[in-house]
Amino acid sequence: DSVPSPELALAELEAALEIGGVGTWRHDLLSGAASWDARMRLLHGLPPGMAPGAAIWEALIHPEDAAAVQAAFRDALRGGGEFRAEYRLRADGRWLRVVARGEYLGGRATA
Repeated sequence: DSVPSPELALAELEAALEIGGVGTWRHDLLSGAASWDARMRLLHGLPPGMAPGAAIWEALIHPEDAAAVQAAFRDALRGGGEFRAEYRLRADGRWLRVVARGEYLGGRATA
């Protein structure tokens, strides 16, 4: 087996994300800066030009799920580890079931 070129590997990753309906995000906990890819924006109903962020994300989580999701995020930050949560998210007037995973990388959370 040969190792694919970086361009081919990136194209394969993009295809897998698209097929799976997966959005990606980064949040620098030190500066507060956040970035979401196009799918993450679409999943959350974020219009173009609107800055993403933790407050927007938290506001869309079902109230019954919010405390558990926030606790999972805090635990990941405290332990410097992985964030995992399943919750309901309000998007396009309906509730979606979300399985979220992320990892704390020394000041920056990413998924």
